[in-house]
Amino acid sequence: MLLACPACDGVRLGGLGAPPPGDAEQEALDTLAARALPAPACGGAADLGDVGSVFVVSIETGGEVTGNVARPQSERVIRLGVAAMCLDGPDAAAQVLTCTLLRTPIEDPGGECAALVPGAGLLAALPVMTLRGGTDVADPEQALRLAGFDERWGLADDAANLPEVPPVDPASLPGVIDMDADEEPGVTLHGDGEVPLEVFAVRQTAGVLALVPDGDGRLVGRTRTQTREYMIGGPAARATGERSHAVGEGLAVFVRADGLAGAPRVDADRDGQITCAEAAALYARLPALPTERCR
Repeated sequence: MLLACPACDGVRLGGLGAPPPGDAEQEALDTLAARALPAPACGGAADLGDVGSVFVVSIETGGEVTGNVARPQSERVIRLGVAAMCLDGPDAAAQVLTCTLLRTPIEDPGGECAALVPGAGLLAALPVMTLRGGTDVADPEQALRLAGFDERWGLADDAANLPEVPPVDPASLPGVIDMDADEEPGVTLHGDGEVPLEVFAVRQTAGVLALVPDGDGRLVGRTRTQTREYMIGGPAARATGERSHAVGEGLAVFVRADGLAGAPRVDADRDGQITCAEAAALYARLPALPTERCR
């Protein structure tokens, strides 16, 4: 289920249904490990001195899935990576680089329990996400609210949002691109269950985060997002069928990692570039990833 985790012991790419890494997949893994987020140069009147401005992060989104499934089920997608944040008074801006991704499985009407997982090519190509927002003095919790979470699989950055109801031919949606560079449209997903599955899909997850300091160098809170995913081709597209995702919530944790005030330093070589390989060394400080299968 775990997509890619450079420098993590005992973690496999994809899952039981994913192909073993070939030359293209290994190249994508190498690209992913080297992807980096610059350390922020905050110029605002205020900063995040209490909790830092560099973080390793776990961002979970989720929602109930209905349609061609055995029963309504909760699906979660958890992203591990790095973030850089700056404040200017009540305003905040954050950049997030996703390095690792886990998707929980769903049971289909035939009893197959599988997560549809992409290859490393998707993560190697995902853009850095920019979130903007801030705090509201009228909020008793003084939550830091960040809008603009918009993760797209197989869609161009400037493509229109996926419609609530897919067209008769989802492959005709504008903005579909070969994001994982495997010469197939959208992004290729492989089932990690016992039955081999391969589909081509587009997916968009959009929403907001709300975070509060926990007093221990972390920002902890919730996400609220809407996911839409449509199958646009592939050998198992008809069998997978249509599925709908309800608006849902998930856990978000930002752990300080700037090397100050007793925090670990994620930028181990102090070159001002925080790589995915460096971030992986601190993933143990994030919440444990789920391991349960379908129930």
